[in-house]
Amino acid sequence: MATRPIRLLLVEDNPADARFLQELLGELKSPSFDFVWVERLGKAETVLANATFDAVLLDLSLPDGHGMGSVARAQAAAPFTPLIVLTGLDDQNLAVEAVRSGAQEYLVKAEVSGPLLARVVRYSIERKRLEEVRRQLLAREREARAEAEAAFERARKATRQRDEVLGAVAHDLQSPLAGIALASAAVLRNVADPEAQKVISAIEREAERMNRLIRDLLDVASIEAGRLVVRRQSCDLAPLIREATELLESTFQYRGLAFQVEISEDLPPVLADRDRLSRVFSNLLSNAIKFTPRGGRVTLKATREGAAVRVSVADTGPGIPPDEHAHLFDRFACPPRLRPDGGTGLGLTIARGIVEAHGGQIGVESEVGTGSTFHFTVPAAIGPDALSGLKVRT
Repeated sequence: MATRPIRLLLVEDNPADARFLQELLGELKSPSFDFVWVERLGKAETVLANATFDAVLLDLSLPDGHGMGSVARAQAAAPFTPLIVLTGLDDQNLAVEAVRSGAQEYLVKAEVSGPLLARVVRYSIERKRLEEVRRQLLAREREARAEAEAAFERARKATRQRDEVLGAVAHDLQSPLAGIALASAAVLRNVADPEAQKVISAIEREAERMNRLIRDLLDVASIEAGRLVVRRQSCDLAPLIREATELLESTFQYRGLAFQVEISEDLPPVLADRDRLSRVFSNLLSNAIKFTPRGGRVTLKATREGAAVRVSVADTGPGIPPDEHAHLFDRFACPPRLRPDGGTGLGLTIARGIVEAHGGQIGVESEVGTGSTFHFTVPAAIGPDALSGLKVRT
């Protein structure tokens, strides 16, 4: 099937040069060319406004235009059409300036042959096409980036608003829940009926569970806002570990799990908020209990690591796939299968916030089928900070 002729607009005020160029291209067997010839730049602007061409051949010396001014006007009239400058001047500086101004090529009339002109025209058309494709791709990329940034800002605003609502609702729920807990305890002391006691005890347990959820939400809101307060002072880890494990001792026995504690003899005191750090122990040990099958083992180790203390909680559970490690500590990102009790999945998020507020780091090592080890560091109470008393980080 025959290809369409290449359509050219020739802007040339010298009729002899115009006929010469047409004859050069007319002698070629392929490709074929259709010419429209005008002698004035103004006429070329009119023609370009009403018709489409594959390329423009422009003489730089015209009665109504000269030099780079002609290039600029031709570019403005047909910004997406390749422009080839034809001139009688063999001036390299002028050639560079023409290309910088938007021309695809600069040809000296005395050096032009039919094959050369045809090749330049075809190459110029292709280069211009590629430039336009690139321009469109860049425009789409800018649009996509702007849209993504706008979507991110909307998501961030929605998240901030959600957190504010969650924080406000959680705060407002504390008082009525405290009232429910107190009333339940008072009624329980004065009720002798076993069935009634069972119902009231269930109310107490649910009220306590809701209090824990509210506390989690408030802590996460404080962590995300950078307002988590830790009151750091020198304290020994051994008593903290003992307190945390004693609270969970009956749970270990009920679940049929072995529990082992290994504390290095040279363990220094740590600079920490006792209550906050107890929360980290509780969250990590509770997670280990949840995912360790009956007959398994949970091991808590505390060792010195430079100017810090490293604590690890290892279990013999099913392990965690590698692609989930990076998001385990993200809020609300814990997969439902890792929340068998239907909780919020905020325990690890809170643990990370507390550890980082102390200036430590938290992480996980796990392989499917071999169990998991969660570990964190907290600064040792050595040097001037050990004597600084109350420390508050906001």
